[in-house]
Amino acid sequence: MPTGATAVTGNLTVTGQTSSGYLFIGPVAMNNPVTSTLNFPVGDDRANAVTVALGAGGTLSIIFVAPSNGPTAHAMFDVTGYFTPDTTGATYHALTPTRALDTRNGTGGLSGPFTNHAARTFTVSGVPAGAIAVTGNLTVTGQTSSGYLFIGPVATNYPTSSTLNFPVGDDEPTR
Repeated sequence: MPTGATAVTGNLTVTGQTSSGYLFIGPVAMNNPVTSTLNFPVGDDRANAVTVALGAGGTLSIIFVAPSNGPTAHAMFDVTGYFTPDTTGATYHALTPTRALDTRNGTGGLSGPFTNHAARTFTVSGVPAGAIAVTGNLTVTGQTSSGYLFIGPVATNYPTSSTLNFPVGDDEPTR
């Protein structure tokens, strides 16, 4: 990340938690945050796509909050982008929510379930030429194994980060 970045986008994931609770990620460390970034039950890997401001020197702080003292949790944060101040900037344009992909019925041009480590590409329709990014919600359903999905601009069969982690048989959206 370049010096001067003011915020990042990424995917916050919890795994191996021994209690229900929540994670908070932000620019300043705090023991008792008044909001949560990712809520979860015990034993269920969960992920949440976030945009978060950076603290002094480009730092972030994460805290795990549980209903009692003693539980533990592992956290992962995959950075997917960043913001820097400049004179031109990029403008965010909201769209009416539209389903861009549904492999159950072929929406978006892809039909049938994904198979392990086989990247597939689809076109996001409804955005103007020249758009450099989109925001959305990724959901998995009907999975026959636990695993993860990665979504990004370049197809890769073995990505080094995840966008959505899920257990078997549980419809999971990015949160």
